[in-house]
Amino acid sequence: MWRTVYRNGHVLPATVLAAVAQRGAQDCPGVRARGGIEGFVVKSGLLTFYRVMAYVTAVLLIVLCLAMVLKYLWPAGSATQVFGDTWTTYIGIGHGYLYIVYLFVALLLTRQLRVPPVPMLLVLLAGTVPLGAFFAERKVTHWYEQSRAEMSLDGGAADSRSASS
Repeated sequence: MWRTVYRNGHVLPATVLAAVAQRGAQDCPGVRARGGIEGFVVKSGLLTFYRVMAYVTAVLLIVLCLAMVLKYLWPAGSATQVFGDTWTTYIGIGHGYLYIVYLFVALLLTRQLRVPPVPMLLVLLAGTVPLGAFFAERKVTHWYEQSRAEMSLDGGAADSRSASS
C-alpha cells in the first residue's frame, strides 16, 4: 500500500520521509501518515488552473476549426479566405503554445490523482479534439471531487483514532 506523509497538508521531502519511516509517524509531531489515493493532497489551485487551460485550449481549437473553414472553403484570394488564412496562423500558434501548458498541467494533475495510464493519455490528447477538453475537464474534476471525498472520509477516521489514543 502507498504511504504518503504530510505536515500541515504538504508533502514532506524525501529526507524527512526516510526519518519518519525510521522513527514512525507517531514519533514526529505534526506529521500523520495516510495510505492510498486518499492520502495525496491535490491543491485546488492546480485544479482551477487545469480547468482554465482546458477551456482555453478547447475554445481556441473550435475557433481554429472555424478559421480553417474560412481558409479552405472560400475562393482563393477572396477577403474571407485571406482573413481565414491569417487567423488560422495566429490561432494555430496560440493554441499550440497553450496546449503545451495544458499538457504539463494535465500531466501534473492526473499524476497527483493517480489516474491509470490509458485515461491519463486520453485526458492529455483531449486538447487535440474539438470539444474533447470540455469532456476531459468534467471527468478530471469528478476524479478530483471523488478523491477529496475519500480523503475527508479517511481523514475523519484518522483524526478520531488519534484523538482516542
